[in-house]
Amino acid sequence: MARPRDPANSLYEAGPVRVVNRKPRGYRILWTEGKRQRERGANTLEVAKQIAHDEAARLWTEGGQLATADTTFAALVSAAIDPRHRDWTENWANRVERIARIHIIPRLGDLPARQITRQHLSAVLQDMALEGYSHDFMKHTRNVIKLAVDEGIQREVWDGSRHPLVGVTVPRSRTRVEDGRPDLTMVPTDNQVEELVARMASDRPVYGVMATVAAYTGVRWGELSALTVGSVDLGKQRLHVTRTCVESDEGRFQFQAPGKRNARAREVVLESPVSDVFRAWIADLDDDWEIGPHVDEGLPERLLLSTRNGNPFRRSARGKVFWRHASLIAGWPTDATWHYLRHYCATRWIRLGVEVPTVSMMLGHRQVSTTYNWYVNVDSQALERAAKTLEGDF
Repeated sequence: MARPRDPANSLYEAGPVRVVNRKPRGYRILWTEGKRQRERGANTLEVAKQIAHDEAARLWTEGGQLATADTTFAALVSAAIDPRHRDWTENWANRVERIARIHIIPRLGDLPARQITRQHLSAVLQDMALEGYSHDFMKHTRNVIKLAVDEGIQREVWDGSRHPLVGVTVPRSRTRVEDGRPDLTMVPTDNQVEELVARMASDRPVYGVMATVAAYTGVRWGELSALTVGSVDLGKQRLHVTRTCVESDEGRFQFQAPGKRNARAREVVLESPVSDVFRAWIADLDDDWEIGPHVDEGLPERLLLSTRNGNPFRRSARGKVFWRHASLIAGWPTDATWHYLRHYCATRWIRLGVEVPTVSMMLGHRQVSTTYNWYVNVDSQALERAAKTLEGDF
């Protein structure tokens, strides 16, 4: 007789199918079919997850419709994100699977799919907003829900004229300040950033330079893309940030003065390790570089970071590379995007004792109050540092 399922030991769920670790027998895939408990084995978790997807997809189809009225929403999710039917990169597939497993299935997985209404789907996003998830991340979550709902409509779980996602909008995060203030609970740690730089550098050296500059100079993505060889003064260990790169909807690039409302041209002090990275990188650059074919306005000299054809890197390409590596780092905050390397840099400077007005100047904030409000008042070590400083005066 097959062993009963133990939800507490579940490592993964694909609809009604669970994966558990049954040492020394490896991983077991468990589900109920009719009145019978079924079980399969696998040597690795990845194989077990694939088998779980296969069995979930098999269980829920019968004549083009759901086999039973109590098939859960999780079964729809499992079929919708089945990697065999999706032309996704491995990183994107893992991210979609993670969103479904962590944020959607726990909230809707036990509900019969036919009973899911727009109120249920809206409640998922509202709960995430209350928990402080970013607007962009909730948009990704809604897109994953839509995959499952579209699958359900195709299987006639819902009438197409009563699409349960109609009217379900993505709310603004209730805990997110609308002036762009970061959630510093999501700032990655020193070790996580170091691992990200190492991983990206092992992929391609240019990716490692990009991550290093972003994490230790605080430049924005557009500013990073517009850096030229002349932007780096290795003698004074300064980085001159004087322009930004703007990518149009048509995929064209233009170089302009810093266009963000609170951005300004500035100098950034380079730490010795960052200067060494620049020095080695510039020494290896090709002398025969030419402006890329998608650049609308030329530059007086060579771009510091460019693709093989001379264009700046696109945001979409950078995002794929970034998430491919960040998703493999233990504990990397789910919503910590590339821009959080800038927030990491700001908090790191403050932790190292750099004066706040100087931090503000190097970040390009027009008002020093922005730096104080965003970073200083959430530094948990500030009081401890103050105590040590004051004790030294007596």
